[in-house]
Amino acid sequence: MPDELTRPEPGEPLERIEAYEAHVSTTWQGPLPPPHLLRAYNDAFPGCAERIMAMAEAESRARHEDGRHERDSRRLVIEGAVFSQKVGLLLAFILAIFVIGIGAFLIYTGRLAWGAGIVGFPLIALISLFIYGKQQQTADLRRIAAQDDVAADEPQGELPFPD
Repeated sequence: MPDELTRPEPGEPLERIEAYEAHVSTTWQGPLPPPHLLRAYNDAFPGCAERIMAMAEAESRARHEDGRHERDSRRLVIEGAVFSQKVGLLLAFILAIFVIGIGAFLIYTGRLAWGAGIVGFPLIALISLFIYGKQQQTADLRRIAAQDDVAADEPQGELPFPD
């Protein structure tokens, strides 16, 4: 085949020219590239591998620290919510006993309508608040679970590779 391409003469047989093109893509997960790429980075930019290792170590420390702070914060929030619920239940119980006692006294003294009203209204209100609180708690737990699922699905970005 000649070095230069020329227009063929009429009737002259044509040679078949085939061309192939290949694309190679490489990805990895994690803070560090594979060893052969780390070596290539270091060859292209002396000291680069050491800087990448230091960056990965710093990132790892920061993630562990963030995770610990997040766990501590969640623990404090949960402990505070549990304490608040216990105190709320205790106060609601004391209030219910007091109101039922007043209603029972009114019923005992002959004021049936007043006694039934005083006992019935707070009981209906407490039951309604309990149901609403449980629905709200369930919705909050579902929202938190959905946020955790979304955060776990976020992909890691790709880094450029030297040629």
